Amino acid sequence: MEQTASYDEVKAWQEGMTLAETVLRQTTARPDGADVLFREIEKDVISIPASIAEGWVVRYSTKEIRAHLNNARSAMLRLETHLMLAHRLDLLSREQMDLLWPMTQNTSGLVTALLKSV
Repeated sequence: MEQTASYDEVKAWQEGMTLAETVLRQTTARPDGADVLFREIEKDVISIPASIAEGWVVRYSTKEIRAHLNNARSAMLRLETHLMLAHRLDLLSREQMDLLWPMTQNTSGLVTALLKSV
């Protein structure tokens, strides 16, 4: 596991924050009828770095860390699914997906690696 003093030094948290900022900026303009899906996307993307931070605070307990990192991983999978659905429904453009998808894959890999290291 990463040996850092604070959650904001954890690479997966940093990338999760960048992903959250980018997704939220890309989803501010919403087509009519897209609110439900975009609210889910917002909850998912915000949950990723928040769960990592929560896990880091309780890092004295491997069980607790794993639970929070599993929450982050679950939010990542939900986010990927919701982004794909938004794209299929033409609520996100190809350009937006070309920007967001590599970021989700990078963040997902970091969260998975962090989880495996615990």
